[in-house]
This record gives sequence, structure tokens and C-alpha cells, in this order.
Amino acid sequence: MTPKELLLKVSGEAFTDQRGRTGKIQLEPGLAKEGIAEFERKLGVSSLPAEIRELVEFSRGFRLPEGKIGGPPIESFEFAKGMDLKVDFTAVSKAGYDFGAGEIPCGIVLCQDNCGNSWVVDVNVKTGEWSPVFYWCHDPYVLICQARTLADFLAELFKLYRGQESLLRSIHQEGVFKIREPLPRKASELRGTADPHLKEFVETLPDEFSVFDLRDRVVGSGCDWLKYGFFGDVKRHPSELIFALGGEKRKGFLAGLFGSKPVPGSGGKD
Repeated sequence: MTPKELLLKVSGEAFTDQRGRTGKIQLEPGLAKEGIAEFERKLGVSSLPAEIRELVEFSRGFRLPEGKIGGPPIESFEFAKGMDLKVDFTAVSKAGYDFGAGEIPCGIVLCQDNCGNSWVVDVNVKTGEWSPVFYWCHDPYVLICQARTLADFLAELFKLYRGQESLLRSIHQEGVFKIREPLPRKASELRGTADPHLKEFVETLPDEFSVFDLRDRVVGSGCDWLKYGFFGDVKRHPSELIFALGGEKRKGFLAGLFGSKPVPGSGGKD
């Protein structure tokens, strides 16, 4: 199903929260022709993929009832306690997303939990492709592939709200501590690679940088930056899901606060 088809399918469905209250999805209005053009300009793409254009013409986002809904209470999984969950298909972020890093140079911040962790669609400005959806967590400091496509993400979100088993719950609660991390390789080891994208990327890196390849978009795979030096310099291939970590300490918000000191709580739950 396309994202629009999923929204249409659940539009009449009633979700029941922990207190027995029911509520339906509340769709936001779609974008008009001028709004589409402005959205494409913000993203820096010549045109949106057909199913994304169809989606945002139909609806720019939606709200669901209070975050704690369906299944047993899960204190660590509240999108916003006492508030509706808001999903926004047009929340463009082009600031490298978090802490001044370059992990997601162009993305759509779909939604957040109440701890400031986010689900972000990676947007390829060269091809216009929206894939994958990452879970961006700051404690522990990890980047995880949550879903290969936006449609997959929405399907898992609706499962969560029905109280069914959902990859959103499992990755949020357990996946951040059990990342299927690709084996990093030093840039110096990849100088002679036959892979054109890898070769292009490592030519820009110092020898000691560790290189991570997430192009397979395996759900649950990702990078644990803390393991390799939280304040390291994160680099990203201009259009591919290839990352590297190393170099000088990052000049981001947390680095300014803590310098070289460990980040409080960065090892997980205190």
C-alpha cells in the first residue's frame, strides 16, 4: 500500500486508549499547488516522488489520540504524555538534524517521543527518494533504521496504536541496545575498493576514519556513535547511506556544554 492508501484505510478506524476512550485519526489538510512548489523548494528537489506528492496533496499529516494507547502501559514509550501524537509529512530539516552533525543532511521529522528522540525520513536530494525512516536517539546516542519506507513506518505505527506487536515498540525499547551494526572499516582499508560510491567517499576521508555502510536498509541496523567517540566528526556521503566517524571533537551543542567530559546518562538508563 502507498502512504495515502494506508491513511484512507484507517480513516474510519476507532482506536481505544488505556482509559477506554476512543478516537479516530484526525487528518490535516493537504497542500495546494503553491504549497507543493514551496515544499519542493525547501527540500531542494525538482519534484516529489509520485506517491509522496499524492500523499501531501491529500494530507500534510495527522493526529492520533494520546500517545499511551493500546496494549499494556509502557512508561518509556510515550510520544507526548497527555497529548495527541502529531505526525507531520512536511517538517523539513536541513541542519544535519542533531547536535550539528551531518548524519541526515535533508530529512522530514515525522514525530518525536517525549524525550526528544525522533523518527526522521532520509530524503535523497539527488533522486528525491524518501528512504529509509531512521529512529534518531540521543540516549544512547544511536541512529537506527526503523523502516525501509514511509508506508512501512505508518503500518507499524498503526499496529502500535491497536495494541499489536510493532517494530516501533521493539526498536524503541530494545533495538537501541541491540543494534545490528555493520562492521566498520577504516578508510585506509577501502582506498582500492571497486565500489564507486565507497571509493568516492573514502577519498575525502583521513585514513583513520571508521566507515559504516547502511545502504542495505536492514531494519534494526544502525550506528552506535558513542562506541566510537561521541564527539567525533560524523561525515556522510552526499547521496548514499554511507557514514564515517573520526577526527576532531564535534563542535555541537552538547560538546559546548560538556567538552571532553562524558555525557550524563549517555550509557543508557541511569
